[in-house]
Amino acid sequence: PYTFRWKSAQRFQDAAASLREAVGEVRDRHQGKAPVLIAHSFGGLVARMYAQGGDSSPAASAPSESEVRGVITIGT
Repeated sequence: PYTFRWKSAQRFQDAAASLREAVGEVRDRHQGKAPVLIAHSFGGLVARMYAQGGDSSPAASAPSESEVRGVITIGT
């Protein structure tokens, strides 16, 4: 398991872009296997924004199934 932390003053879009980078690093460490994201509260909103392609990165688009297998939100 990995923990993703964002700066509390970040906009949703910027936190989602940071999450996109973190997911890429995790995939690189695991030979390209797509992770399942599990998020709570604000993290669920960030994960949803990333999954819907709403982050602020230049390549913003919804991730494919080969990039993220799923998103589980709890208390969001």
